[in-house]
Amino acid sequence: MYRGDLLTDLPELAAKAPAGATLVIFHSTVLAYVEPGGRARFFATVAYGHGSWLEWLPATGEGILK
Repeated sequence: MYRGDLLTDLPELAAKAPAGATLVIFHSTVLAYVEPGGRARFFATVAYGHGSWLEWLPATGEGILK
């Protein structure tokens, strides 16, 4: 487990994963506390920002990204 800033720490942390690793990102309701532009940056990072396979397990509704 790693604790940090999801907007600034996640790309560097994901880059450290071994080749072929499955990255799992779980969070509770943190995105409700992130401004909309930050939410979009987070989504872009988990959806497109790395070469490893990623599983995103949000505990918030899909509407939080709109």
